[in-house]
Amino acid sequence: MHQQNTPSDAGDQQGESGGFSEQQETSGGFSDSQETEGGFNNNGDDTGGPGSSSQPAAPNPDAQPANPNPAPNAPAANNPGQPNAVQYPPSARNNRNQPAASANDPFNPEDASVPVINVATRANQFRQTITQDGLTGQPWFFYSGLDRKKKDSIYKRNLEDRLQLGHGTMPSMNNVLPNAGGGEYAIEYNAFQTLSSLDYYWAANSKAYAQAVEGRVYVVLPSGHGVNQPYPDKGSNWWTFEVPDLTRNARVDSITVVPVKEDTSNVYMEPAEAFHLGEENVIWRRGDEPIGFPASELHHLQRPDELWETVQDVYIPSSP
Repeated sequence: MHQQNTPSDAGDQQGESGGFSEQQETSGGFSDSQETEGGFNNNGDDTGGPGSSSQPAAPNPDAQPANPNPAPNAPAANNPGQPNAVQYPPSARNNRNQPAASANDPFNPEDASVPVINVATRANQFRQTITQDGLTGQPWFFYSGLDRKKKDSIYKRNLEDRLQLGHGTMPSMNNVLPNAGGGEYAIEYNAFQTLSSLDYYWAANSKAYAQAVEGRVYVVLPSGHGVNQPYPDKGSNWWTFEVPDLTRNARVDSITVVPVKEDTSNVYMEPAEAFHLGEENVIWRRGDEPIGFPASELHHLQRPDELWETVQDVYIPSSP
């Protein structure tokens, strides 16, 4: 399997949705292969983009199921896209009603001697943590397509400044999946040491994270890239696993994209000052047609060829 995000990439962020340990990655954190707002172009997609007033089409009896080739050992509740799921007119927005994942050579936890992660159970655990730790009320952080080595915490800090939040107050995957130290999640994480098993680990946790969060979601994406193509040469947990479940999560109110661009003109610039955020753009609100299409965490990330929504290109003024 090719290297993919383990929330950003396998081995980087804690998911593209934004875990912040120095371990591998997401949504909206994961490894360097993945992951997780600006003006967005519709790129010719006129089938129900953000703000569209068109009504969802009736279910298509001939539509293919969400996961026509079920992977082995996947708990049924892990895959919300069932054969009777509502189908919308195929478009780049919904990934042509197909998962952005390859069902070829699915990952088998038993063969890899790693624990099976039940996504529904994990999502419930995350929700319990959200309630117990009082994480409701603040917007949730995701990111994708960005260099983990640049410090994902900087993107989050700059966004907290933009939203006038205190540093460290915007919850992310790291709040519900602390896999550093000696806790139960850290012990579990240590069992997933090969690239393929890490990809599975982050895929399952990305889905659970997207199913568990509530309220407003913000995702930082590289300027000028597609919302569905945050990386130029690989797929992302953000598009394959996080967006489909976020936009099918009845507790999520909205998803806002914030573009980011690095100023590389001055190598001595403070890291936080080097990353410029662009204009915010809400790409989805509760009640809108879902985005993307649910995928099995046992399948491998696949980058879509068809672009959906271009992230605003951030303007960086030249230094005096």
